[in-house]
Amino acid sequence: MKPHQLAVFLSHQSMFRGLSMPETETVAGRMEVLDYADGDEIFAEGQPCDGWYVIVKGEVEIVKAGVGGMDHDLAQLEAGEGFGEMGLIDDAPRLATVSALGKTTVARLSREGFHRLMAEEPSICARVVLAMARVLVQRQRALTSILTDLVDDPETAAPGPREMISMLLLR
Repeated sequence: MKPHQLAVFLSHQSMFRGLSMPETETVAGRMEVLDYADGDEIFAEGQPCDGWYVIVKGEVEIVKAGVGGMDHDLAQLEAGEGFGEMGLIDDAPRLATVSALGKTTVARLSREGFHRLMAEEPSICARVVLAMARVLVQRQRALTSILTDLVDDPETAAPGPREMISMLLLR
């Protein structure tokens, strides 16, 4: 996929709506397009952050290792959704493992590319970070709502673990 094709795809995604087409092309030009087969690991829990990803085609699953070897399916994300922004922002290790579900194509903005974008195009980078922050804020608001309900009435308000995790990760 050429940078212009990627930019056209990205321009239709909510995270990039605050950017003009030339600005989106600047970001797309710094991204690497990667293809994965079904079951391929994109990154593993505990690994250092290598970048931020946007799904171009296909789906991914996010799995968290549990105590005693029981893995927890946290979410499935589809084309247009991003993942990996937390590690890009705070440089902490990955919190979960992400794998491809079927043939999947992602665009990755490497950690180094992100830092170059900050240095060379701070206005564009600020708007990309703002879009990432909006995703994180949505997740935080969902978590706050769930925690409030749990404290107020733990028996009737609590969704099941899968529903709670999905709500946090997907919106």
